[in-house]
Amino acid sequence: MKNHKLQKSIRLACVIFAVLVSVTSLMFVNSAFGATVTITVDATKVIGSNKLSPAFMLDWEWKTFSSSSAQKQLATNGGFKLVRLFSVRIEPCSQWYESTKTGTFNWANVDALVKSIFAAGAEPLICFGKFPSANGKLQVPRGMAYNPATINLPYPATYAAYVAEWVKHFKAAGLAVRYYEIVNEPYFYFGWDTAETKLIGNFATLFNTVARSIRSINPSALIGNDAFLQKKFLNYFVTYGDNLDFIDLHKYGLTESGGTDATAFNAARTGLFTKETACWYTLDQARQIWSSKRGKTLPTIITESNFSYAWINGSDPRIQQMAGAVFTALVDREAVLRGIQSSIYYVLASSPTAQGGSRGYGMINSDNNRPWYPYYVQSWLGKSLAPGDQLLSFSSSLSGISGFAWIHNKITYFMLISELTSAVTVYFKGLSGNLNFSRIDNTISYLTPKVQTGVVSSTQSFAVNGYTVAIFEDPPSTTPPPPPPSTTYFADGFESGNFGSWTGTSFSSGETVVVVTSTVRSGLRSGRFASNGGSGEEKAFCYKSVNLGEVYVRGYFVGSGLPLTDNGDTLYLLRLTGTQTLVCAGIRRDAGVDRWVVYVRNGANWYGYVSNLSAPVPQIGRWVCVELHWKMSSTQGLVELYVNNLKIISLSGINTGYYGNATGVDFGLPYVGDVQKDILLYADDVIISQSHIGL
Repeated sequence: MKNHKLQKSIRLACVIFAVLVSVTSLMFVNSAFGATVTITVDATKVIGSNKLSPAFMLDWEWKTFSSSSAQKQLATNGGFKLVRLFSVRIEPCSQWYESTKTGTFNWANVDALVKSIFAAGAEPLICFGKFPSANGKLQVPRGMAYNPATINLPYPATYAAYVAEWVKHFKAAGLAVRYYEIVNEPYFYFGWDTAETKLIGNFATLFNTVARSIRSINPSALIGNDAFLQKKFLNYFVTYGDNLDFIDLHKYGLTESGGTDATAFNAARTGLFTKETACWYTLDQARQIWSSKRGKTLPTIITESNFSYAWINGSDPRIQQMAGAVFTALVDREAVLRGIQSSIYYVLASSPTAQGGSRGYGMINSDNNRPWYPYYVQSWLGKSLAPGDQLLSFSSSLSGISGFAWIHNKITYFMLISELTSAVTVYFKGLSGNLNFSRIDNTISYLTPKVQTGVVSSTQSFAVNGYTVAIFEDPPSTTPPPPPPSTTYFADGFESGNFGSWTGTSFSSGETVVVVTSTVRSGLRSGRFASNGGSGEEKAFCYKSVNLGEVYVRGYFVGSGLPLTDNGDTLYLLRLTGTQTLVCAGIRRDAGVDRWVVYVRNGANWYGYVSNLSAPVPQIGRWVCVELHWKMSSTQGLVELYVNNLKIISLSGINTGYYGNATGVDFGLPYVGDVQKDILLYADDVIISQSHIGL
């Protein structure tokens, strides 16, 4: 960090972690003060799937990590999956030659560090370039010229050639580096205010040139920039910028001016998530803007996070204390609930000796290579929480006590976070047997931090003493549970020869809906839905009335009419309706390619088209299984699309509850838009369910 944090007046903090527990009710009773809180966790309600993996940054301390077997082991033990680096800290270019756009490189330090990161089970994220301060010049290799026309930036082609040397080297060395950022905190160049200036355009030109150079060498590269949520940047870049592969943001609890623990904790929950400012969008707003304009929902990475970025008078001592651990847990909780892929802790290690009394920003004491409290929060999650783990419903009746629960390897875990300074007593309800726990709290000094472990019976009380983070493990019962009841709501293979089991059919002039025997997947019959491309909007579908807060609808489809012709051509195969249309799933042509897509509500408005550019191109020349999953919630809505039982689209943390339950399922061709050709679709083996159906 150093002096580049000086002018960060608008840094807000980024992620609460939400991961949630098993059919239980936990009661907190303060025997001294009579306070009671009930926490309810319901293992029968899966609210989503986890995407988060813990991560850390190596800034100035990269050399220590490279030479420290103890720190490498702590990184491995913690289950960290991503490590962020600044190119300028490990600069391999000793001299750049502007006239030839070449340089003298020594890759020894870079290679050793990158190999150490891979060996620890993680992968590197390389951030190219940073500004030392506002109005300062972008830090570049010695000998590289600055472009006087753009002020403080190098020539785009020159900088792209320099970055290309990194990417070419990794390719030649067999190092599968995928993640890149182009310039750390570029608002040091174009400012934090709301004014649109030509500096945004200057930077976008640099970014675009560098990004295209990277992708020309490594088409699998994933590229981002941490100004994504800044309004004036995103408003410009969404139109004129090159493709981005992930949303990138920084999240701190407190600024140089300091503040209370409560201020930092609140920033973990709300900053850049629920509080729009004059200069910054919320994460959901920025996601929707990009998705609406570009037709792609981007994953999110928090590329820096810590309790405070204050540095002028030394780092905030609370970083390594329980306040820092609670902040870290809250950030992680929010990250899980909002479907964030990584939260990068700034930084892995720091030295109280080298800092002159200040302990720096690390979660490990590099003087003795012993963890401070925040490390334990991250490592617990790194070992027990994996992408794809089911998240369970969790609620608390008392502000200041929160938690999250999940299932990993058939074991239920839950984390308990107390922001309260007073003691409370915890009683467990709904659990049976013994619970294994690990806990950190204020009863043991952060100067000699220690994890308290033990076993508590689910019928006994559990004391919480002020600031606390604890993780519980509920081992599975040795007695297998009874099979779940059937959740199939409706099934039809059109074997009756008509649509009598459906509520009805609907078709526009020139379109047809019939049952046929000519093309079937199973049995003797299938549904046939045809559109003749004669008008702007057409329809041919059957529909079923339902009343469900969560619904899966699956069908098999085969037909003709692909590929579509023009960008924007759209045909939906599945649609859910309430008082308004809730979500549609089908195929849309974008940038000259057909894509599987969902179009979904977020509150009263449309979230936009959501696709997965890495998913297989839609083909309906042979039977394909398509399944749509929709879950109603005002804050934790979920939409997923499966093709041949492979989940290719997942969107969580949106408001799908504005128009209530799904009351109708439309099947076939509920919407064909701007398609000026015949579309012929056969469909079979329809199931409407309240659980995943599959093939």
